[in-house]
Amino acid sequence: ILGGPGGQVYLGCRFPADAAYRARIIDHTREVGHHLADAGVVGPFALDFSVVPPTAAEAPAQIYLSEINLRLGGTTHPFATARIVTRARADAATGLHTDDGDRVYVATDNLKEPSLVGVSPAQIIARVDEAGLAFDPRTRTGVTLHLLGAVERYGKLGAVCIARSHDQADALLARLTALLRR
Repeated sequence: ILGGPGGQVYLGCRFPADAAYRARIIDHTREVGHHLADAGVVGPFALDFSVVPPTAAEAPAQIYLSEINLRLGGTTHPFATARIVTRARADAATGLHTDDGDRVYVATDNLKEPSLVGVSPAQIIARVDEAGLAFDPRTRTGVTLHLLGAVERYGKLGAVCIARSHDQADALLARLTALLRR
């Protein structure tokens, strides 16, 4: 999810990638990974792709590799968080988390609200819990928070909103955003 000046600032991510191009991104990632390994790269890496929607009904989306980061990327934390809290496994073939049912998420590390300056992380956690938005291990859905060290001074935090559909994940993020603006 990009925004900001020129639409080029990383604001967050969605998981999984759209089924229309997910398999192609997985294939491209494997190919780049093999090239990096052959070059002696060891450790985590993150790839950024730009996907241009098709102009014709039956044409495939155009996929461009825009950046290779030889480090963890902005999507690493949400992916790991969702996998850990849902106790899911990542299926390398499909690019999906597998458990007792599909889980998806929308994540951001860029929730900014000036009125949160001076609010403690404990107060934010309590608000989310009282609103019924906190991640529920029983249903494996809800909101997990991160970047809480920046909330008191900068009014900024991050969240991973985990649900059974993208619409539900987006609704969780919208409810969280509204809650933080109160």
